[in-house]
Amino acid sequence: PRLSAGLTELRLAGDLRVAAKTRLGLTHERQRFDGYEVERQSTRLRAEQTVGGRPLVAEGGVSTDAHGDRSSSSAVGKVTMSVSPRMDLWLEGTRALSEPDGPGAAVRPDQVGAGLSYRVMEGVRLEGVRRWVGRGDSSYALTTFNVRGDGLLGGSVWGGVERADLGRASHSAVLGWSPRLTMAGAWRLDGSYERRFGLDRTSLLDPVRALPFATPERDRWAASAGVQYLPSDSAARFSVRAETHDGSLGRGYRFDLAGDAPLGRGAALLTRHDWLQDDVPTPRGSQLTRRDRSLVALAMRPVSNDALNVLAKVEWRRTLSPLGGGLLGVAGDQRRLIGATDAVWEPGAHTDLFARYAVRWATVGGDTVAGGEPLATLAHYTGLRAEQDVRGPLRARLDGRMLLAEGGEPRWNLAPSLLLGVMRNLEVEAGYRFGSLRDPDFAAAGGQGFFATFGIRFTEELLGGAAGFWRRRLADER
Repeated sequence: PRLSAGLTELRLAGDLRVAAKTRLGLTHERQRFDGYEVERQSTRLRAEQTVGGRPLVAEGGVSTDAHGDRSSSSAVGKVTMSVSPRMDLWLEGTRALSEPDGPGAAVRPDQVGAGLSYRVMEGVRLEGVRRWVGRGDSSYALTTFNVRGDGLLGGSVWGGVERADLGRASHSAVLGWSPRLTMAGAWRLDGSYERRFGLDRTSLLDPVRALPFATPERDRWAASAGVQYLPSDSAARFSVRAETHDGSLGRGYRFDLAGDAPLGRGAALLTRHDWLQDDVPTPRGSQLTRRDRSLVALAMRPVSNDALNVLAKVEWRRTLSPLGGGLLGVAGDQRRLIGATDAVWEPGAHTDLFARYAVRWATVGGDTVAGGEPLATLAHYTGLRAEQDVRGPLRARLDGRMLLAEGGEPRWNLAPSLLLGVMRNLEVEAGYRFGSLRDPDFAAAGGQGFFATFGIRFTEELLGGAAGFWRRRLADER
């Protein structure tokens, strides 16, 4: 997924038990695939009733598909009956509620389908679906057969075939394997391989096509492998992972290496390396993009307590973007060397103070730079943040940042906000941001106005070494 188009997804769901054998549920989902300008929304009501000792489930709702500024809505429904502990049967359908509002508008075709799911043995399930799809004067039938096994060959195995009858028969298939192996001595191995054939003929927003494989793609494969050594927190650890993919939409790879080692009780050495490259074909030829990051850091804190944590780091970043939008607003090869010091201090049980000072040397070169000469800039960054517990799960936060580039005016932003811990690891933040500072290294989220975020907060119960405090924070800066 990290090599594919960006996906923004939100799902809200609620469930109510009306009686011992009756349950109602309401779900709202939003999906946006930024790389294709596709957005989907759906709201569904689900009712479950036990009949003859077996559950009967009925679902109905409305879905909206948008492609750019054009959209259409459809009614969707599905009825599922559990015939036996091993077998489920269902009927489903889609009916357009609105006509497309322009040529080339997004439209979900009308369809009726029937399916069967059968559990062959523990962890292995077969699924078959037959759909009749129609739109305007054209129609076709689609037959899908899938099998998935969990706990087989050291992990998960899946595969399937699909046949679409549209003018002439069109076939597609997918095969995949994701092994996982835990070994003695804190070693872990994992990997994945997936091969897809013949994804074509159906429209971009047809529900039978699974984004992000959104355009006609005759052949595609992707593979990854990883090794981890994860002992106790106070011991040295490392992980390495490689990914690659190749298809008609482009080819690319990613290599990720991370490790840290303690230097006594109050210090640790951390390193992170993340290199990504993608080669995408265009009408004018292929376009190469890169995003590289290499970091070496020294974490320190007093031996007697963990109220103060300090991180000194040196980082090398490279971004090769033929589309521009970088540091200086031009396309080209952007290279940055960043030196930074971060400090986190907890003066009390309910107060946290954060500070960062950084210096960045950056150059931008490439054919699009005027005169062909590389552009260079030196910038100083200062960031301060304070958090205070207000009452119960409610916290107040004040975040201020300032960037001074060589030969330019200072840019800044100031963002007061409130954070609410909904659950142990889930928090909601809402506030208002003043100022115009926006920077890919120091202020990726910017722009004046109201903002709200939903986040998962991962915490460790025990911090056996200085490295544990900074692991997640370094990963979040990618």
